Amino acid sequence: MKTRVWLETPRPSSANPAKAPCAVARDMPIVINGTNFMTGATVLWNGKTIPTTYLSTTQLQAQPAAKQVGTPNIVQLAVANPAPGTTSTSINFNVTYPAKVTVLNLPANSLIWDPYAQRIYASLPSSYGTHGNSIAVINPATGGVGGFYFAGSEPNQLALSNDSSYLYVGLNGNGSVQRLDLPAFTPDIDVSLGTGTYQDEPNTASSLQVYPSDPHSWAAALGSTNCCNEGPL
Repeated sequence: MKTRVWLETPRPSSANPAKAPCAVARDMPIVINGTNFMTGATVLWNGKTIPTTYLSTTQLQAQPAAKQVGTPNIVQLAVANPAPGTTSTSINFNVTYPAKVTVLNLPANSLIWDPYAQRIYASLPSSYGTHGNSIAVINPATGGVGGFYFAGSEPNQLALSNDSSYLYVGLNGNGSVQRLDLPAFTPDIDVSLGTGTYQDEPNTASSLQVYPSDPHSWAAALGSTNCCNEGPL
């Protein structure tokens, strides 16, 4: 009489954490959640067995070696039950770049990213002293400011054309939108937004957008220096 043995395939569903910076992952055990884990089950890291602790039929704890998490990578994690068990399909574990935070002390009213120049532009109020009423050009790789360019009175909202040829700046002090020609930040047209209904205050741009296919066409949602006065597009 033959005995038939039914083997259930391990089924990992998630990793905790699901990702970790490469500088941190080497010291961080990874818990694999799932079902059908057997005593003696091991975790496979891109097909290679790594030290594994059996916690329960639904959890395993694994510890990759330092060299395995030395560089950023998308890792395939699988679970192998002991013989005559089977091996599961894989789940992803993301070894990310090390986190780095740089603090730049700027009183920015608005920020916008220029994908062509690979720089961040920040509008700075007049209260920022010598470099007030300007656009700061920030290098995100170094966290430093590469230059300050005068924009006009109280620059606030920013909008960038799709080809990065123009930077539009809402000037709250002037009640206008100033267009700057990039990359030199040369002042171009300055368009008045008119006067609102509240004590004849000048309109300001509460939001700015450039038409995606035409760098010369743009729209502004009108507001004012008064908190509750809003105008049309």
